[in-house]
Order: sequence, then structure tokens, then C-alpha cells
Amino acid sequence: RTQLHAMAGSGALQSHAIEEDGVIDCVPPEISSISDHISLLTVPKADPTQPSSKVYLLGTAHVSKKSAIEAYELVHKVKPDCVVLELCKARVQMLTMQEVQQASLSDILKQWVHHKRPLWGLMYSWAVSQVASKLEVMPGEEFRTAYKAAKELDAAVVLGDRPVQITLTRTWAALDVRQKVHLLWDMLQMGCFDDDKLAETIEQLKDSDMLTKMIEELSEECPPLRTTLITERDLYLTHTLRNAAMKFETVVAVVGAGHCPGIREHWADDIDVERLLELPPQPQPSLLKEVLYEWRWNIAASATIIVGSSVVLVAALSRRR
Repeated sequence: RTQLHAMAGSGALQSHAIEEDGVIDCVPPEISSISDHISLLTVPKADPTQPSSKVYLLGTAHVSKKSAIEAYELVHKVKPDCVVLELCKARVQMLTMQEVQQASLSDILKQWVHHKRPLWGLMYSWAVSQVASKLEVMPGEEFRTAYKAAKELDAAVVLGDRPVQITLTRTWAALDVRQKVHLLWDMLQMGCFDDDKLAETIEQLKDSDMLTKMIEELSEECPPLRTTLITERDLYLTHTLRNAAMKFETVVAVVGAGHCPGIREHWADDIDVERLLELPPQPQPSLLKEVLYEWRWNIAASATIIVGSSVVLVAALSRRR
């Protein structure tokens, strides 16, 4: 374990403070007054006479106006040398997004068939977009406001999350066929909430990390999801934040609230980041087995979408009557 320190802020996070070498402290009052979801993490310098670098970790709800305001205020209050965001290069367009792009199920199928994109990743994006289209703010608004504040202060911006394609590939490989079908069905249902259910869900999401909450629910039937989508990314984000703290005196990190406990828990751990970036080996079955396997999954996946679409159609027709 490396010599690193983690200090929790006020409110609910305080009970999760990590003690390292007997050092526990609180976020300064002028900082903790911005949000109850701020932790202070420190990284000692190689020269013990120099003060440790500081990382202010803000946990956010991805669909909350309050979180977006807090991110902007925290960056301006701390005036960091660097701001780390829970994004990767493939998702950097979120920083300039003006509206949620909604895709239909037919669009999803076309992208899957013609562009060979992972079906579950497409379905996940579709489910999130259906919920996001009904929200008061676009998902990721806190990243945009933190990015804006960083640019106003001329602070460096680091994309701290693991590349999404690696996350999707590792996740899909970790699931068996039954779990894959179950996952697609759950996401189909998630994207087809009726108005009352959706309104109730949105109110709950305003006080939590939307994506983490969705993943936690899906993980009840597909346990590997939690490992690849949350735990491994907690480790990767921890690695990124510590690297940033090695280069900059003061860092502000903006991440979903669901990642904060894991980051604090693993803050002093040795992390094998190369393992987190490994792609699963591609099996080399016989031609017959490969054809049978591919058709088996294609039929199952297609049936899931067809049945789900039928359910949505019947429900819509029933409401009209």
C-alpha cells in the first residue's frame, strides 16, 4: 500500500473516512459548504518537506441540476491546477452536447447489423436516452459545468475513465448467454416506462448516481456487471486521480456518486492498471460450433427485441382504447 491519505467531507460521506497512518481530517468548511458529497484525498510528495497534493473528489447525480451547480462552484472555489472528469475520449462529445439524441429500436437494430456494434451497449444507450429525454437536465451536465469552469480558470482537464469500448467488451465477455438475454430484456423494459413510473424514477434519480443505480439493479440478475462497470472503473479512476495528483498540486475530480466509496476504499492500494485494460481472448471454436453459437445468440437477442416491441405496442394500443 502506498502512502496516500483520504479524508471525508461533511454529511453522509463522513462515516466513510479512511484512516491512513492515523491521519483523519475534514474538508475545509468553505469547501464542504458547497456540497455534502466532497471528499479530500491527498498524495504525499517524494520530498517529505513539500506539502501533499490535494484531490477534491465530488460525487454527483448525473441528472441533477444541483450537482451541476456544485461542480461549477467547487472548481471556482478551489481554483485547481487540474480537473478530472469521469469521461473517456469516446465520450468527450458529451462536453459539447446540446440535446439528448434519441434512437428508435429500429435504429438500434440497424447499427447492430450493419456496423457490428455491441448490441448490449446500443441497448444500454437507448434505455438511458429514453429516461434522459424526460429529465430537466441532460445527463452529464455536471461534467459540462466543471469543464466550463476549468476553461475559465485555464486549468488542465483530464478524462479519467477507462475507454468505454474496453469496458463494454469486458462486460459482454463476462456474461453467459442467459445473462445476456436477461440483460437485454431488462434494458428494454427500462426504456419503456409508462409516464407515472418514469416520473417516480426520475425523482429518485435526482438524489443518486443514475448510471450506478441502473447498474446495481441490473446486477441483481447479472452479477458480473458490478465488477466490470463499477469496481474495475473505481480502480481505474483511482489510478488516474493519483497520477494527476503526482503532476499537479491541486486537483478537482467530478465523478458519479456511486464511484466515490470505491475510490476512497482503494485510494492506498496498488493497482494493476494493465490488467484493467486487457481485452478478453477471442475463442477459436470449430466452424460448426462458431456458426451454431452465433445463430443461437442472434435468435435469442432478436426474439428479445421482437417480444419486447410487441409488449410496448400492445400497451400503447391498450392506452388508446
